[in-house]
Amino acid sequence: LNFQVQDPFTGKPTRATLVGFLDWKSTALVGYEIMMTENTQCIASALRNAIINLGMIPKIVYQDNGRAFKAKYFQNTDFTESGFNGVYSNLGIKSVFAKPYNARAKVIERFFLDFQEEFEKMMPSYIGTSIENKPAWLNRNEKMHKDLHKKLTNNYVPTVQEVSAYINYWLDYHNNKICPNAKDMTIKECLNTVQKQD
Repeated sequence: LNFQVQDPFTGKPTRATLVGFLDWKSTALVGYEIMMTENTQCIASALRNAIINLGMIPKIVYQDNGRAFKAKYFQNTDFTESGFNGVYSNLGIKSVFAKPYNARAKVIERFFLDFQEEFEKMMPSYIGTSIENKPAWLNRNEKMHKDLHKKLTNNYVPTVQEVSAYINYWLDYHNNKICPNAKDMTIKECLNTVQKQD
């Protein structure tokens, strides 16, 4: 995330990680989880939320090449006779990985761009995506901007639960946009047709 949240363990402002599962046809974010680091627990929770929201188990999961995504916890192993299969194998999901160092191969990147422009930049604890585009109040010697930011936001940093509620409200707005893969319906309508087909 490009804004800070309160760390649930320390209470200090920190930059958390959002892991999401996107329906490729409708471009709807069907499941996500926010945690302090990208790990197997975060990915498994996001997958669980996606399965619950979809009402079905996906046949294929197209995912990143990160270490947590390739963990033995998810992938098939050679221990089938002992019952030690990965989560995807146990659920009957085929796992496909994106080409390394190729952002265009990851469909979810377009969603994250919309998320950044429409949601993250509106958060009072927004810190930017890089040094070049961080807000003025974070720059050195910007006393006026720091004072104005403190006056307007009271240095408010949301909790993980508050961020989840904000994201859900934003998703309601976002899913009422025209679906890029089916111009005659909204993202929500397209997702509903996908769910009915399976």
